[in-house]
Amino acid sequence: MAHRFDATPKDIVADHPDDFARVFGLPVEGPVTALSVDLSTISAATDVALGFGQPVRHVVDLNFQSGPDVGLPARLHLYNAALHSRHGVTVQSILILLRKKADAAEWTGRMTYGERDGRVEFGYRVIRLWQEPVESDRRLRGVENRAEAIRLMTASYILTGLRVAKSDLASIDQGIGLMQESTAFDEAIEEGELRGKIDILLRMGRKRFGVSEANAEGKLAAIRDLDRLDRLADSILSVDSWQELLETP
Repeated sequence: MAHRFDATPKDIVADHPDDFARVFGLPVEGPVTALSVDLSTISAATDVALGFGQPVRHVVDLNFQSGPDVGLPARLHLYNAALHSRHGVTVQSILILLRKKADAAEWTGRMTYGERDGRVEFGYRVIRLWQEPVESDRRLRGVENRAEAIRLMTASYILTGLRVAKSDLASIDQGIGLMQESTAFDEAIEEGELRGKIDILLRMGRKRFGVSEANAEGKLAAIRDLDRLDRLADSILSVDSWQELLETP
């Protein structure tokens, strides 16, 4: 099941691949670009795939997880194989656990199954964020583009909510200049809600209708009415296409 916590970091990483390549200690082999993660030929999409080099010589598949999922290692293997098939290069899979609730004892970084000639071994890296060192980051103060600053603040607000009680979030965010403006704070909260609901609708729509036609997904992502998004969620199981879904008033 999709969570807004999972959607938040994958959007940020896709827009700032160079920054996060360094954060995760990845080898930079030339320019870093965010690759298409729509593996439509097998009806699957990973979170963020980064390509290193031009042409791409190495791919890193990043998957963010905020809740339990017993089938996760198998899906990581699927994404890895699909990306290798598409790009023909080595693919490194990284599982990034956003909170302890998402952790599982069997997520050791290695999955094996089968016997003899049918034996498969798949390795992946596991990052448990609560075990990572916290460093001071004043990046928000230096962001000149207001829309980008609000988007980054929204991500910060949502992800902080993984570890901090909702009643404490406002006092924490007041320490950042942008959030001292009440309108900016309101925008950040609303943007977080919009992104969360749109991401869930997109994932449900892809499973129910398949890959969209005529930029239907783009039209859905452009909706800024929270109430209408709720109505779309209520109707998604009773319509038969992206077009019918978008016709919901």
